[in-house]
Amino acid sequence: MKNLILLLSVVSVLMLTSCNSDKKPEMKVLTDHIEYDVMVNNDGRMDPIMNHVNEDVRVEFIHFLFNQLKAGKAFSDSGATTDPKSVLTLIRELFPDADTTVTDPEVYYKINTAKINKLRFREKWVYDSENFKIEKTVLAVAPLVELADSQGYVFKAVPLFWVQCDTAKELKDVTVLSTNIISDAIVYNQLEMILYLDSAPADYYCNLKDPAKTEYFDALVKSVIDKKVTGYNFFFNPLEEADMRVLKGYADTLTDYDENNNVIRTVVEHKISAKEFGRIKFGERWEYSANPFIFRKTVMALNPSVIVIDPQYDVVKGFKPLFWTVYDEKYLQEMKGKILQ
Repeated sequence: MKNLILLLSVVSVLMLTSCNSDKKPEMKVLTDHIEYDVMVNNDGRMDPIMNHVNEDVRVEFIHFLFNQLKAGKAFSDSGATTDPKSVLTLIRELFPDADTTVTDPEVYYKINTAKINKLRFREKWVYDSENFKIEKTVLAVAPLVELADSQGYVFKAVPLFWVQCDTAKELKDVTVLSTNIISDAIVYNQLEMILYLDSAPADYYCNLKDPAKTEYFDALVKSVIDKKVTGYNFFFNPLEEADMRVLKGYADTLTDYDENNNVIRTVVEHKISAKEFGRIKFGERWEYSANPFIFRKTVMALNPSVIVIDPQYDVVKGFKPLFWTVYDEKYLQEMKGKILQ
């Protein structure tokens, strides 16, 4: 009898262990709706993996989007069904000097009157509560055109139309757009670079909302500090102690001058806060199927960045990358030694 009880106890422990090992991590919603713009043609200004999709597959994909427009499967930024004639009208409004004899909106793209170097994505993001890997569901894609002044500064970005993805089906006849594209997603839209394009951006454009944003950022940083998740520097080597001190909090020595031009040095304690969380850089694999239309992004690595403020002028200077977290060992080995910030 004792042997039977012991056997049952062992079996119970084994069953519990097995159940725990099969337990899936909790997936938390970071946002149900975020829209952001991604450059897909860097015109040779950066490394080929930075904000770039090779021309052959890029042109093929944009041609596919225009075919969806012609097939009546596109909608406007306001959500209404749209067609080539409406898009053509929009292009002519945006580019008054465009050739009025052209009757196909795709031709404007081909002759570079409205060159498409960016795509706008509408997505849902969830994340693994253990390793903080973000999984994206691409809901819709839009070809984007940009308006620039005579100095080349972009002052407006306009999606020509949207094509909705079929999120209920599986990929078929997959076309790989990129095995490794590294691009940014701004997640705080009160920055001057966003407000310059749109003085009143929608709360889902280039923005993550609280409390989900703060919860994600604080937990991710803490997990790296506690070494539950490995953080890597811009060489894709594990963070060193000096890097960890930055995450835990550090002191800045600021130099200023008084009215007599004497040097004043002030030590300012600084602790990284979710309020400064402004951008995520992603390393991803992109692929899609045309029928059904599904666009899949596989996140292989991500890099949260905080906003850097110029203390003298109180303006945003840029972003400070904190660390990379990597979710694919092959990708890690491929990227070791590359300098990415």
